Amino acid sequence: MVMASFRPATAGDLPRIVSLVEVCLAEFGLFVDYETADADLRDFSTVYAEPNGVFFVEIERETIVGTGGLATVGPSEGKIRKMYVARSHRGHGVGKRILRALIDEAKGRRMESVVLETMDSMETAIRMYESAGFVRQEECAVSPRCQRVYRLCLNG
Repeated sequence: MVMASFRPATAGDLPRIVSLVEVCLAEFGLFVDYETADADLRDFSTVYAEPNGVFFVEIERETIVGTGGLATVGPSEGKIRKMYVARSHRGHGVGKRILRALIDEAKGRRMESVVLETMDSMETAIRMYESAGFVRQEECAVSPRCQRVYRLCLNG
């Protein structure tokens, strides 16, 4: 595998971010929905710009192969969004690297917890979240395509 670079996303990355999200969603028979589940992509520069959040990308040969964002949703809580990894790069630590960076970012912002939502069918991602300490919650997901909510407490 070629050496990849990992960095915060820029506004110029958005078309390539959307492209990866589209491909990953298509694997599950889904599509980008800018009105509900993917409204954060429509408002990317507001949702993920400082001080509201951050968005990371992993890039290999000018192609974005992994994404993940942290958005502030309350005075002490963040929400991890858009965790996607290209099929060709799954199982190589890309998702774990992005997730760790997002958790570290939340800790640096003194957040008490982070939440995320996912689909039942994303079994590999669910295992990664649970191995990182995320605990499934009883609350309902906000995103219309997600069935699970997970929370990670950061202050203890």
